Amino acid sequence: MKQARAPLAGVRIADFTIHAAGPFCTHMLSQLGAECIKIESRTRPDAFRKPHAVYGRMQAATFDQVSANKLSVRLNLKQPEAVMLAKRIVALSDIAAESFRPGVMKRLGLDFETLREAKPDIVLLSLSSSGQSGPDSHFAGYAPLFGAWGGLGWMTGYTDGPPVEMRHVMDHSAGMHAALATLAALHQRRRTGKAQHVDLAAREVASAMIGDALVQASAGDQSIRSGNDDPMMAPHGIYATAESDRWLTLAVRDDADWRALQRVLDRSTDDPRFTSVEGRRAHRAALDELVASWLSQCRADETAVRREQ
Repeated sequence: MKQARAPLAGVRIADFTIHAAGPFCTHMLSQLGAECIKIESRTRPDAFRKPHAVYGRMQAATFDQVSANKLSVRLNLKQPEAVMLAKRIVALSDIAAESFRPGVMKRLGLDFETLREAKPDIVLLSLSSSGQSGPDSHFAGYAPLFGAWGGLGWMTGYTDGPPVEMRHVMDHSAGMHAALATLAALHQRRRTGKAQHVDLAAREVASAMIGDALVQASAGDQSIRSGNDDPMMAPHGIYATAESDRWLTLAVRDDADWRALQRVLDRSTDDPRFTSVEGRRAHRAALDELVASWLSQCRADETAVRREQ
């Protein structure tokens, strides 16, 4: 039986990205079969090579995660000879990827126009915090700032608590968007034969995740952090039980679910506010207190496996 080729077999990437978001993008592309050559300097290696306590081991676990399948070369890009070697790698590649602050690649002599001279149909990905142009393009950033600038952090957390700091989820989300955009640019290059430059701002990736809140804001409706709440289901959340540090997750979709919950818990209420889906939504705070009180008297495992007879 003939073995299927990977989707990006035969594609080569000159990878100038650093830290997490950019390297995760090129890692995703390498998983699709692309040959990825990571370019870094011995004097300034990728910061994530530093061992740190994550994933249960004191090693460079984050670097290992986003560098699987990659080849590696060390070039001091402040040296003219190294820049020439980098251009030779780009000339043999289909994609170049970088995640520096805007202007760094130009100062190194590796900006889009220069790379086009080395490879006329190159696809260049530039992943930065706020894009390559505009009033905020000079901002340097990392994952928590991406989420904060894009509004995702503000929309995440409990209603009565502070915004939540977004870390790896922002790096990985920006990297995945970058990978998809790079694939689209590669497809466009194949259609037209022309070089492509993808300019992706990580904070816009965060904004893309709160599109409904942005629409609400444009209509004058101020969105709030919802915690474990759900706009359609009530009750909906994570509740403490009678056992220390044992919790139950609960989601009630409709009236049938609500009646079943009362039977399973051997609890009932004749409060007219809770007899309909609409009523439970409208009085979700009071309902949440009631359900929390019920479940605080239950044992987690026994309640989780209990079924309606």
